Amino acid sequence: MSEQRAAFFDVDGTLTPANTWNLLLEHPRLGQAAKRAVIVRSLPVWLAVKLRVKEETDFRQVWVRAVAHNFAGWSRSELDEVFTYVVNEQVADQLRGDVVERLRDHLDRGDHVVLVSGMYQGMVQAFARRLGAHGAVGSPLAFDGDTCVGPANEPGCIGPHKLVFLKRYLREKNLSPDFGRSFAYADSLSDLPLLSSVGFPVATYPERELLVYARNKKWEVLGVAPA
Repeated sequence: MSEQRAAFFDVDGTLTPANTWNLLLEHPRLGQAAKRAVIVRSLPVWLAVKLRVKEETDFRQVWVRAVAHNFAGWSRSELDEVFTYVVNEQVADQLRGDVVERLRDHLDRGDHVVLVSGMYQGMVQAFARRLGAHGAVGSPLAFDGDTCVGPANEPGCIGPHKLVFLKRYLREKNLSPDFGRSFAYADSLSDLPLLSSVGFPVATYPERELLVYARNKKWEVLGVAPA
């Protein structure tokens, strides 16, 4: 795929305003006890972020691991059933039409489209199936054969790790897109490594900090009225 363009899309906050983490934790298979356990595991780091002792990405990493503990003992098919339900039944009607249109335009032009998210790999794959994307890159879960054993022994697909995971995906698929001609769409300042890696970064429904940064860099901004 030498010289082919690619387009990389974040999911939460970019393709949808929905918080898929909350929707996942509200699934009947998990329930309130699971959500409380996640909050308890994550609370110390959340407080440290508020006190500016830790970074937001530190909290997100802890959150990814805390939620993963709830899936210990689940089979791959059970996980896929829940992930697919959240995407198709809860998020599908909350997708942002203008961003989905961009994604489909890239597909029509023959670009290699990959979703890159901090959400678990299986959930990102469910989004990719829904939208027709070529690939999905997300946070890993650990498995023993067919059974999930909880969080993986590596970081979640968050912040600078998004670019690391994405490049791993491209190597495994024997793909080598021209990053200088490629696009990335994301909403958070934590996505700067991904956005900065391409020739055409698009701050998409950006958080305030990313909006300021993007305008200073004269990047395209999608989903916000012109300044």
